[in-house]
Amino acid sequence: MRRLRSEGHQLWIVDGRSGVGFVCWVFRTRAPVAAAKGRWIDLPDSVVCVEDSLTAPAMRGRGIAPGAWCALADRLEADGVQALVTKVEHWNRPSHRALAKTGFRPTAEMKLDRAWGRSRVAATPLGGGTGALLAGLILGGREG
Repeated sequence: MRRLRSEGHQLWIVDGRSGVGFVCWVFRTRAPVAAAKGRWIDLPDSVVCVEDSLTAPAMRGRGIAPGAWCALADRLEADGVQALVTKVEHWNRPSHRALAKTGFRPTAEMKLDRAWGRSRVAATPLGGGTGALLAGLILGGREG
């Protein structure tokens, strides 16, 4: 955590009634992507990555994550940020629903296959938005 904060990344925390209600990391200049070469991608100044969003089990289903993401977007917009991106596994339906409530929409699909010590990644833009940019950053100039 110290290393991430020393690099300028921010840990956002929402205080719950009896402890932490929600947390997420905000990555401004670069974002962790396990499938990318070097496991990180560089981000343009206008794009921020939100990662590791987690709502406390006792607080789930109360709209805390969507509220936190909206407040975060409002705050970052004042800093000139034009897009927030995040990664969500295809099977995580609750997160997809929560993200949709705030206006997030799928812009790229990434598939990572690991077999016999080798990894293959495919990244495909979906519609407009940041999809083509993200796919290009993840693939690092390789075809996906």
